[in-house]
Amino acid sequence: MSFFEGLLDSPPDRPSWPPGMNVRLFRPRLDERLVYELHMETYADRARAFEREPFDRWCERHLGSSFDPSLWFIAEVDDEPAGICLCNATWSADGSLAWISVLGVHRRWRQRGLGLALVLHVFGDLYRRGFPSVGLSVHGENPTGAPRLYGRAGMTVTRRYDHYSRHLP
Repeated sequence: MSFFEGLLDSPPDRPSWPPGMNVRLFRPRLDERLVYELHMETYADRARAFEREPFDRWCERHLGSSFDPSLWFIAEVDDEPAGICLCNATWSADGSLAWISVLGVHRRWRQRGLGLALVLHVFGDLYRRGFPSVGLSVHGENPTGAPRLYGRAGMTVTRRYDHYSRHLP
């Protein structure tokens, strides 16, 4: 597991959206199921032992007291969801670190710049809100190339944890 951090000490680069793409904010009581389905779908191919989280538990975990719908972004093409970026502004006790909890891009939209555009969009929003930095975590063996994307966005690894195991007879 790697933890990335990006400093927001100057205006970030403007995102370059794929053709036809637009981004909008999450709409409470309308988008919960849409975002849940896209989250589960985009994460299913990231882990060897992925298990779909029940919708009720997902809602409890993501829509609790720290939930801020103005920090949840949905990228769409012709009203079809293509990606999500879900952030939390209460990650650190002193408010100095915003957190990207979920970044997911639908398989058919990968390798087109949407992930980077979403991250840069979020950086711009957080910069305007006055956050000095943003963080996220990612599995080091993520098959989608997410660690490279975060590096291209200007983030650096601040911590890394390696897990070793051996199966005994």
